[in-house]
Amino acid sequence: MMKIIILIFLLCVLANKHACARIAPKKIRGYNIDRVTDEAIETECDLFSGTWVHDTSYPLYDALKCPHISTEFNCKANGRPDSDYEKWRWQPNGCNIPRFSGRGILDKLTGKRLIFVGDSISQNQFLSLICLLYTEFPDTFVPSNSSNFRFKSLEYNSSIEFFWAPYLVDLEITEEGKRILHVDEIQNNAMHWMGADVMIFESSKWWPQVLGSQRWDIIVEGNQSYADMDPVVAYTKALTTWAKWISSNPNPQTLVLFRGTSFSHYDSRKRCDEKEPIQDPSYNPQPTFHAKIVEEVLKSTSPGVKFFNITRNSAFRQDGHSSVYTTLKISAPHEDCTHWCLPGVPDSWNQLLYA
Repeated sequence: MMKIIILIFLLCVLANKHACARIAPKKIRGYNIDRVTDEAIETECDLFSGTWVHDTSYPLYDALKCPHISTEFNCKANGRPDSDYEKWRWQPNGCNIPRFSGRGILDKLTGKRLIFVGDSISQNQFLSLICLLYTEFPDTFVPSNSSNFRFKSLEYNSSIEFFWAPYLVDLEITEEGKRILHVDEIQNNAMHWMGADVMIFESSKWWPQVLGSQRWDIIVEGNQSYADMDPVVAYTKALTTWAKWISSNPNPQTLVLFRGTSFSHYDSRKRCDEKEPIQDPSYNPQPTFHAKIVEEVLKSTSPGVKFFNITRNSAFRQDGHSSVYTTLKISAPHEDCTHWCLPGVPDSWNQLLYA
């Protein structure tokens, strides 16, 4: 029946899009479609390809008024003197996206559980969403544990959670401190993800691009142990394990996204002290090896699993990193050119989720 309704709606759009509002379904699989505009119908929208536009109506929240930002992401509190990095809006090619609405997100999340799974960049995005919601509804989502990794709303019967799993697959720490990466096992991590309605995964930064820079001591696959493994092979095996779990476990109605690699901007001095985004529209950043593997592995999953590819979006924002402003002590031993100041780039990812 739903397929028939959608077909009638699409035929109506082709014939007379302005008359469609009377018969258009308000939701499909629980997600609002009543923000479809004439522009979106008439043009091809690419959410992940676009430009950054300076917008003085930004930021969407004040870092100093959100109590949930981790210190390393709160550049303003750590003394960053400029503020233009907060005033850029992502403009996709071919369409406009609505300004973020906490109410809109809450409507979508009513009765649902949203989880972020990955490394500290996923935590960056998770805390961005918490602050976006806190600004409009400071008493709605509250921490349900001391780690600030799980926020619940009794009013909306929903939760937003972050799970640390930088490899997605299981990492075992022995009593002797040995780090054993099981590229074919995921259950110890995945047991915490069961029952989520929206899952946003990411795994890339902890996978080295060259041998010898790994953060594990041993790789195990089945009964075989390896002192090391080609990074491409290891990453492919781990993602394949994740893909098999995704295909066999979540409810078909679960929305599953795999977020692309967030860009780092270390220059030849291992620094990132730029004050403006890259403005050259012809700039074409070369992806890391992760993207091709992700796209290939996702082909083996159900059609409902989507690649949330924010790599190009983040590649232009050389100005948005935490840099030396990860602590109040400005003379930090190194600059962080991987994580993002909040407010900042991760807010745009959550705006794309809302769109």
